[in-house]
Amino acid sequence: MNMYLMPRKLTKETFIATCTITYAVVNTTKLGPYVWLGEVNMTSAWASLLLVPVAWIGVRNGLWLQSRVNEKLFYRLVILAMFAVGINLVWQAL
Repeated sequence: MNMYLMPRKLTKETFIATCTITYAVVNTTKLGPYVWLGEVNMTSAWASLLLVPVAWIGVRNGLWLQSRVNEKLFYRLVILAMFAVGINLVWQAL
């Protein structure tokens, strides 16, 4: 996703919003098969409900951080994160 969006030169707000909506759609489509396979049950539903405040805090912190990081640094951090994930995937493959 990031590799596709990086060359588009989007603003950081548009980049983050596009990633958020895309991941929300993808994860929503996964919900049906997870329910069908029995992975979603009352225990996992309660655990998810208990984690809503943590997610809310994370969103608030992300919005605060988004307004304080300039675009150049933001995109450098995205590239650094992609590099770290790539190294980790290669390491796991070996």
